[in-house]
Amino acid sequence: MSKNKRNKLATKASLIKAALEDIVKNGFKSLSGAKLAEQAGRHGSRITHLFGGLGGLIKATVAEHDHWDLLFKKFSIPKDAGEKETRKLFAGLMATNFSAFKENTDMQHMILGQMSVKLEVLQEISAYRELEGAKLLDRTDRYFEDSGVCFRTVIGLLLYGSYGLVLHARHTGGTVAGKDINKEEDLKVAKQTIANLIELAWKDAGKKRKKRLREKMTVLLIAGILWTEEVQNIPMLFTEGNFF
Repeated sequence: MSKNKRNKLATKASLIKAALEDIVKNGFKSLSGAKLAEQAGRHGSRITHLFGGLGGLIKATVAEHDHWDLLFKKFSIPKDAGEKETRKLFAGLMATNFSAFKENTDMQHMILGQMSVKLEVLQEISAYRELEGAKLLDRTDRYFEDSGVCFRTVIGLLLYGSYGLVLHARHTGGTVAGKDINKEEDLKVAKQTIANLIELAWKDAGKKRKKRLREKMTVLLIAGILWTEEVQNIPMLFTEGNFF
């Protein structure tokens, strides 16, 4: 590797490090390109040259500490995956996210910062996660169609419920509903509960789908019987002289 390339990588790393330290300390709102360059001991123009501006530096900083890219790759759903495999993948995805988020303190600061301030670059990062998540959720829609169960809402509640529990445990401490995920036993129960809730949502949807299917079949059967009786009565209309 050339000296020039090593210097470039070192500069990028120092700027990302400075950005992360500032995000952890002050959140996203007070980020300033000039201040970050000064903290990193670099000229301000390097941010534009290497990242295209402050927004690019923020994206690079988040990307380096965001575990969702790894999760999306690990829990991608094969094209030939059936219902059982899809359900298990989602249970694994959400439980793993909970564990990863609890261990990733940098990610905790970033999510907390994203929820605290409205910036275009943060909206773009969230939109990217949403787009990748939608690819997985699209594979579940057919299992919940006409069931009255919104699996997408279940996932949303589990996702931000996980974030909330972890942030509370780290920054506030104490229990939520009598449980403290700083304790190993309560943490284990929380992860198992995530899997259980996904399982329950899936089973409930399956029962309701079957019930509605039976109801539709019953309606069709009755309609078929009535139609058959009407058809059988058509010759009588002619023979009894009631047609005209």
